[in-house]
Parts: sequence; structure tokens; C-alpha cells
Amino acid sequence: MLENLSLEVDSIQGIGPKIKTELNTNNIHTLLDFLAVEPGELHELIDSLASEKEVNEWHDMALLMQADVIDAQFAEALVKHGVTGLETVANATITELSDIFEAAKSVSMIPELPTLDEKVEMIRQTNRLVAARTITGKILDEENLPLSGVKVSCVDVSTNTNANGLFRLSGLQSENDTLFVSISEENIYTITDYTLERYADSLIVQKFVLNTDHQITLEFMSEYEGDILPEIGDYPMRVNRQKGTELRKGDLFLVRAIKKDKNRVDLQSIFNDFDGSKFLVNIFEQPADQFPEEFEERDYVVCGLAGFRKVNGDRSMVKLWKEAHRNNLTNA
Repeated sequence: MLENLSLEVDSIQGIGPKIKTELNTNNIHTLLDFLAVEPGELHELIDSLASEKEVNEWHDMALLMQADVIDAQFAEALVKHGVTGLETVANATITELSDIFEAAKSVSMIPELPTLDEKVEMIRQTNRLVAARTITGKILDEENLPLSGVKVSCVDVSTNTNANGLFRLSGLQSENDTLFVSISEENIYTITDYTLERYADSLIVQKFVLNTDHQITLEFMSEYEGDILPEIGDYPMRVNRQKGTELRKGDLFLVRAIKKDKNRVDLQSIFNDFDGSKFLVNIFEQPADQFPEEFEERDYVVCGLAGFRKVNGDRSMVKLWKEAHRNNLTNA
């Protein structure tokens, strides 16, 4: 499984030359690169070329194509007929899959129907992907440049990083298995000190630094978790938009926008993230009808046990709030 992840990004049905060029400009070349970026950020990169719905569908297709037996056309047929994740295929019956593919063939979406063996294999592979742990991450050198061709293995599963230093291991049985990183046959490093963050169907390596003669850094740094981020400098900034996510305890937000006509409030966390190549500005979308009417745009608010409350302050207050939060984590 996972061999399809090395395919070019335009292997996803619907992604044409213009969108491929724009994605390539942003260092997104393969399905693995594509899956490493959340749909909201992908849409921002190609906003004028595709709708949010299209981007979400492409992301769902890429997820399904992790199962090698699901090619690009089969993935499109499944997604266009309401399949939005691996679990849907894993829990489907042969009859349900047959109905989907017959409907797709009737409108010339696929040239041929999958065989019975292929449909059985779709259910088997997606079940393996759903049941197993998946770890994704990025390996950089001491200058924060991606290392390609580095072997990453865990138990009996292994893969190599791609041109962007990204890797994806699937089939793991434990969140605490040891990772092995091989720069060469002579340089194999054992990594046990890493933390993981759950995202969608994957566990993302959150942070580790291995100091060796050839320093490897693989990091996802979070101010909310107490990390001190590097200076912004020339690093780009991206918006990490989160919908329906529970707000974090002790998080302070700037009210970015109140859109009552769309029943949406955009709350920007003061705590940013850094993934080794760019800063991530976290914006949480909340229902406007659950947000106190007395608050206005540009207010600072905190969500506590008793609900939202306003905090008076400015940029200097934000710095002090971050320091206080970090001290609380240190002394906890």
C-alpha cells in the first residue's frame, strides 16, 4: 500500500495543468505533498482556480488512493457518489461498491467496472489503513532544508522521504513504536523521544530533534505547547483554518471577523505554530449564534469554563499572556 503517494499531483482527477503549476510553485508535487497540507490551506493557494468543494473532493480522492487498488478514476467515482473517507469503503459491502461503480460507468466516469477481486481488495486495504496507525512527518537538515531519500522505518514498515522531506508510514500497531531514520547504511539513528498529534486519519510527528554528527530535525513547534518559535524573518505565514474544533483551555483569541449572515465568527489564536518551513496562524471558526453579541471585531477574548470573557490589552499584553501560559506549562 501507499505506492500511489509518489504519483504526480495531477493524477488526481480534476487537477489540470494550471492548478498543477500553482501547486508545484508552492512545492506540492506528489500526492504525499498534497496530503501533507490541509484542505483549507490548499484552497487558499489556488483560491482563484478552484472552489472549496473541489479542493475537499480532491483531498478525499487522494486519501482513498492510499489504497493502491483504488486508482484515480475509481477514487473520483467513489467521491462523486458520496464516499468521503477510508472508513466508508472499509465498512461497505460488495453490493454497495458495485452500485457506486455501475452508476459511475453509466455516466462514463470510469471506462470499466472493477472486478470482484478488486472490490474485495478495496475493502481489505482500506480496513488495514483504518485499523493501523499512520505516522506522517518531515525530515530536515541542520539548515532547515528537506532531506530526500532518507529511509524511515518502524517495526516492519518502511518508506523513504520524498523531495520535500516528507514521509508517511502506515500499518503501525502502536503510537509508541520506535522510529528509525537511516541517512545511509552507515548512519542509522534510533528515535524514541517524539510526540504525536492526531490529525484526520493520521498521527503527525509533532516534534523531535536528534543531535548527531549530521543533525536531523523533524519538528512541529507550537506556542500553545510551550515552544518558543524562531524569529519570523523570511519565513512565509499561512492560515490554518479550523472548523468545528473545540477551543483550547487558556487560549486567547483576537476576534478577526463576525459574519452573522454566514453564522460564523473567526477567532485568531495568539498562539502560532511553526512546521519547519512556515508559520501557521490558527483561526477557529465558531457559530455566530453561540458567540456573545456584546463583543466586537478586534476584541481580545478568552474562552473559560464560564464561557467567553473580554480581555483588555494590546500587542504587549499578548506577549505577557504567552509568557504566563508557558510558565504555567513549565510549573505544571
